[in-house]
Amino acid sequence: MPAVGGGVGMAMPWKVNLKTYDIEVTAIIHRDTVVLGLSCAQLGKSRRGATQPSKLPREQRPWHLSDARHLRFSTARLLLELAEVSAGDRLLDLCGGMGTIALEAACCFPDLRATSADVSQRACQRAEANVAAARSLGLLGLGSSVEVLVRGVSGWTRSSQEFDVVVSELPFGVSISILDSNVLLTALQRVVRPGGRVVLIAPCSESPSIEEHTLSDTWCEYRRCDGNVGGTSVHILYFRRADRAIPGKATAALSSCIALFQHTFNATAARNHGELQGCQGKL
Repeated sequence: MPAVGGGVGMAMPWKVNLKTYDIEVTAIIHRDTVVLGLSCAQLGKSRRGATQPSKLPREQRPWHLSDARHLRFSTARLLLELAEVSAGDRLLDLCGGMGTIALEAACCFPDLRATSADVSQRACQRAEANVAAARSLGLLGLGSSVEVLVRGVSGWTRSSQEFDVVVSELPFGVSISILDSNVLLTALQRVVRPGGRVVLIAPCSESPSIEEHTLSDTWCEYRRCDGNVGGTSVHILYFRRADRAIPGKATAALSSCIALFQHTFNATAARNHGELQGCQGKL
């Protein structure tokens, strides 16, 4: 945002240099709130672009017991906001890993029943340990619970339509070979109730195939925006299962929500990984 950078330049006697700088000012803009701050990352002597993700302070949760790679907690929280998760929802993470998304939801909302499923037994063991820690520390929302299942995406064979919302980070890198868009959308069709919401972080290479599958009458309100997770460019996808009564009917409120989310997600991801897009001044 030029206005933010210009305002900082007027307020502080710092010379702006976008190539070599030792202070980085970031601005996080969400709805009608603007928060300015100084980055604590180690910038190095001379760099182009933003701070390296590995240099940023790690986020912490009292229930998180493993040092293995996981989705940042603030990113998980933002995905829950996009999915409009609320008290009483039944939530599923199809690629749950160590249970980050499910636990973040269960600790934030009361009466929420979350399920974290993953094909990796080792990841599920870590998720179970995290759930046990959250439960013993009294961090789960009142009436909320988290179930951990060792189950791949193809394992959802029963048409239960029991979940209000699915929020997942799909596999990246070498693990992308386990992702099959046909299997994914079939599983979603089986588990998401009419009117239910789906939010996915997807590799850019996979989003066109997913989008193609959402063109059927089963799904509606497909939206896509760009993001950055762990230094990797991704697409954040939102779509909803059509109501039986009014299939495919979009709402103006959702369009507004997606527009707000696109700005907020990119700003927050940039803050987390040092790649703020258009909302920072480098001095």
